[in-house]
Parts: sequence; C-alpha cells; structure tokens
Amino acid sequence: MYEQLMLEEEQVNWCHLIQHNGARPRAIVCLWLVCHNRLATKARLKRLGLLHEDCCNLCEDHKEDIDHLLTKCKVTRNIWQDVLSWLEVKRNPQHWQEEMKWILQNTKGKSFRASMLKIAVAETVHGIWRFRNEYTFGLNTNKDSSTVVHRIIESIVFRGWLKDKFRKKLALLMM
Repeated sequence: MYEQLMLEEEQVNWCHLIQHNGARPRAIVCLWLVCHNRLATKARLKRLGLLHEDCCNLCEDHKEDIDHLLTKCKVTRNIWQDVLSWLEVKRNPQHWQEEMKWILQNTKGKSFRASMLKIAVAETVHGIWRFRNEYTFGLNTNKDSSTVVHRIIESIVFRGWLKDKFRKKLALLMM
C-alpha cells in the first residue's frame, strides 16, 4: 500500500531545500509557503477577494506578489544582496523562479556552502516577510533594511553554529 501511495504523489524539485535545512522551523514553514506559492501577499489576497488593492507597501510602485516581494522590490533586493555578499556569493537576484533554479543547483549536498545557503534562503525569506509585516501593520515605520540584515545574519550564524564542523568557517565569515 505504501508503494502505491508513493506512486501517486508528485515529486517536487525543491524538497531537498526544505528537508535537512538547519534554519528555524518558522523560517522553513515560510519558505515552504513560498515554494507552494501560498504566501499571503497582497496580490494573492486580492485574487481571493480579501483586499481591494495590491500595491507593495515598501516601494509603493508595483503589485505585491512573491516575485516582486522577494526579488524585484528595491527595498528587499538590498536585503538579498547584503546577505549573499556576507556569504561571499556574488549574485544579483533575478526573477524568483530563476533564483529558485539557482538555489536548487547550489544547495545540493552537505557541504558548508550548500548548508549555509539553505539556511540563508529560509532565514532571508522569513526575514523579508517579517520586515514586510512589521512595516505594513505599523510595528516598524523605518524602511532601513540594515537591522533586518543583521537579524538574518545572526540567525544564520546561530543555526550554523549548531554543527561543530561549520564553526571554523563561520568564524571566518564573521571577521
């Protein structure tokens, strides 16, 4: 019966990004929602009839969907670039689907780089979502992303520090 159930289930290409990810559970759930395209962005809420407008609160220019929120918004784009540069990854974020392809290619295996990138992706997605919510609901009126980047990097370091074999390399990144 187990084999029959497994045949019916569709395999997704991003399952290794979620499984064995050292990020916080809340960050992994947020990433899982993004991978399923179920994050409650304004565009999605408008499509469901729950909102009348779908303009991004951070840049006030474009429709707030997952692609815009995570890669195109000028405020959140800086967050990605700062986190990636801290990891010593030279990459400018593109469209979210292209980024997912790049992330999936670079997070295979158990190497330091792959493990840290998995954690960084989950923590950055969660950090951006949290930053967006704090700004939208008036808990933070400052669009300065430096504190968000600092929180994300702290989470990456803390979660990566739990693995003994990564401590030396993380210490070098923190210098």
